[in-house]
Amino acid sequence: MSDIPPQAIKTGMLCSAAIIDVLAGTLRALYPAGRDLPPVIIDPVTISTSGHTLLPTSAISALKTQIVPLGLVLTPNVLEAEMLLSEEGVHGEGFEAKARTLAEGKRRITDLDTMLSSARELAGLGCPNILLKGGHLALDLPVVQAQLRALEQIGAIGPADVLWPEDEGIRILESINGSSAQEKVVVDVLWESASSRCTAIVSRLISTKNTHGTGCTLSAALAVYLGKGLNRTFVAQTALHHRRMC
Repeated sequence: MSDIPPQAIKTGMLCSAAIIDVLAGTLRALYPAGRDLPPVIIDPVTISTSGHTLLPTSAISALKTQIVPLGLVLTPNVLEAEMLLSEEGVHGEGFEAKARTLAEGKRRITDLDTMLSSARELAGLGCPNILLKGGHLALDLPVVQAQLRALEQIGAIGPADVLWPEDEGIRILESINGSSAQEKVVVDVLWESASSRCTAIVSRLISTKNTHGTGCTLSAALAVYLGKGLNRTFVAQTALHHRRMC
């Protein structure tokens, strides 16, 4: 670390509270008071893309209090965001137990509105930039368009803060002009606390079962681009595009 200082740091699956304690202590020792700390990208691997709970409750609590405040960018999927925002955490180790907890009204993220509000709330855990991944929500394009227009009208998001990846442009225009009712999209939300800016990155849903490792690929790409000192909004869009091309 002293010979070749890292330009960025990425965390992945941290299996226990003990491992999290060691990692947090090491980072604080290497970078006292956060001085010279490179960008830390936190992939809070608590629930897999397939929906399985991966960490015990004690580890999730340690992640929230010890690791998240050290991060520059936090990259939860919808299920992980619901878990991180749940005061009670997870009752038990299985996905079924988590589903029951959420069904009892603890926390649900179901659409673009709740994604935006949840991203802002997640920043309250201490990490200033949240990239909330929307891959678990297959949304209808007309519904997303209506919600974006409503958000623009109240000033919650600006027209320049809605990004449509270039390779999607033709398909999106075709959908708007024709069969938009059948078009499914996903929205990834980037919240930047310093500017109170929320960016929505809209992409066509890719229907595939080959989703293992997509979150890890995304956070690794973020680490590479942020390590180069690039703009966060550009980095998020570029990293998402990189993941889609893998």
